[in-house]
Amino acid sequence: MAGCILANIRVADPLKYATYTTTVWATAEDGGRFLVRGGRAEAVEGFFEPCRIALIEFCGLEHATAWLSSRKYRHTMVHSSASTTDLVVAKGV
Repeated sequence: MAGCILANIRVADPLKYATYTTTVWATAEDGGRFLVRGGRAEAVEGFFEPCRIALIEFCGLEHATAWLSSRKYRHTMVHSSASTTDLVVAKGV
């Protein structure tokens, strides 16, 4: 069963964020696959306020959580001040 990471990202510094996305995409390629990476997002029900959405699929929940705690991913956090993020890890289908 897949493991997914859903991020709702509010970008404060677009130039610095561009550096972050380049590095974070490279780390996720080790086992994750981006299903959504930016683009248009619209809330159609409820109170969710989407900004920039990223959805990454991994082969299992344990792989998704391992990626979040990996040294490669944590190294990208030096650029994370360019944005604030709501992050959800969920079991997929």
